[in-house]
Amino acid sequence: MSFTGKAPNATYKDILQVGNSNNGISTSVTNVKTGDGSSSSLSVSDRALQVKSLTDNTAALDVQNASGTSKLLVDTTNSIVKANGVHVNTMYKEFGIYDFSPSAGQHYALISNNMMFSDSGSDYAGHTGFGTGADPATTLDVSTHVSRSIDGLPTYWYVMDNISIDAIRVIARADGSVNLNFHVYSYDLHTPTGDLSNGTLIAHIGSVLAATTTSLKTDVLAIDSASVSSGKVLIAFIENETDTSDISCQLNIKYHITG
Repeated sequence: MSFTGKAPNATYKDILQVGNSNNGISTSVTNVKTGDGSSSSLSVSDRALQVKSLTDNTAALDVQNASGTSKLLVDTTNSIVKANGVHVNTMYKEFGIYDFSPSAGQHYALISNNMMFSDSGSDYAGHTGFGTGADPATTLDVSTHVSRSIDGLPTYWYVMDNISIDAIRVIARADGSVNLNFHVYSYDLHTPTGDLSNGTLIAHIGSVLAATTTSLKTDVLAIDSASVSSGKVLIAFIENETDTSDISCQLNIKYHITG
């Protein structure tokens, strides 16, 4: 549209202005309005630019390249900020275990933290504490593992902020042909006892991973409950369904902080 040859009363609604009594831009942000006083999502000053949607929406700010692909996207409806299609606060957490000798059907808690640690079966609470059921137990009474309770610490990931799980991938091998199951659970941590309760399934593998001696196998876990609140403990589990063949694996969680 061009204003050429048109009277002011035919164009003033399309003119943007700051409504500052003809004083122009000031040091305080002032909303940019149309000629008839309708507010826009922009406020400006001589030192700041503010974008504030009149209604929350999924593209309150959308910076695109020439072909229309979003490079910086602010979603005020879901409190999300993405750059190049990825959450700007994307992070990764790794769990794992190396050359571990399991009992068949036992859920073992994978190592979460970089701590000196023995992998010799019953040397940590996860050996028997989470059971042999179809899924890991939803509670853990540390008092039943008094002599080994401290050894459970390397398996706990204490979540400091509210997060959302984006993806989980496992890579594994075994000294033999075995079927491996994986689970990720969140728990309430009770102080000062260190007991766990209210276990909630966060993710699981859709079908068993057929690990072998001669190759590395990898697969993704199905996300059952992506949101994890701050103060929760996350534990990742491996189960050798088949036998006692030694196993090694790593489990990587991609997540982002939500507040």
